[in-house]
Amino acid sequence: MLCKITCRPISSMHPIVSGLLRHAGQTLAVGLCLAGPWAPRLFAFSSDGSLLTRSFSPTAVLTNSCILVTVNFTNQDTAALRGFCYSDQIPSGLSVTTIAVTSSGQAVTNYTVEAGTNSEVYADCTPYRWILEQPAGFFQFNSIAPGATVQIVYALSSATPGTFSLQQFSWMGFDPISTNEVFGYSETADEQELSFATQPACWLIGARASNGFLVQLNSSPAGNFALETSIDLSSWTPLTTNTSPFAFTDTNQALGGIRSYRARWLP
Repeated sequence: MLCKITCRPISSMHPIVSGLLRHAGQTLAVGLCLAGPWAPRLFAFSSDGSLLTRSFSPTAVLTNSCILVTVNFTNQDTAALRGFCYSDQIPSGLSVTTIAVTSSGQAVTNYTVEAGTNSEVYADCTPYRWILEQPAGFFQFNSIAPGATVQIVYALSSATPGTFSLQQFSWMGFDPISTNEVFGYSETADEQELSFATQPACWLIGARASNGFLVQLNSSPAGNFALETSIDLSSWTPLTTNTSPFAFTDTNQALGGIRSYRARWLP
């Protein structure tokens, strides 16, 4: 018996499309979804030794899906930092949604998000600034004590496919004891490419073969897929990676039992 499936994502947050084919005398197909890769970026330069990291989870998704950006800052000055501001350059075509801002694990709600002018700093990019304190309120709220941390989480999405390069990022603040401005910025090595792709329709066809079980994968348009198998739907074993359409014969079917197959799209 043959069974065919068009794979579809079940999560809008990390929709790397995949398909599942199960065989035990007959075939059964179910849709699955997997998350993509995670890539950290370490902050490069600071005037006072404070640390900033920017990470992405994942770096490749489908259009109209989200890539989460997590920014972590640690104040390594000996004085409380006032007027903290984080700035990132967002390429045109990407939408920005702030998810959460916390200071030492406590939610911050009275922050400000400002969007600058396109190409103000980098060509075809809009600067976004997350500001914990405006100058008039420096000594009222949201100071960052020595050793304290700030975390900013925001989401990026795109309605159209493409690859976008996030440029360097920066932070600044005010040390009220030394009355100096402190700051930091990253370098070109901290740039990160993010990809948004159109979901290919894919399907798996399975049939018994003389030496095992034959799995055929087709998609429209063609794409790269990893074919994997499992006996418990928990742990998965890679079988092959190839460009669709392709066929693979699993000779381990001779061992008996129920085996499941899934095709994971590799954007």
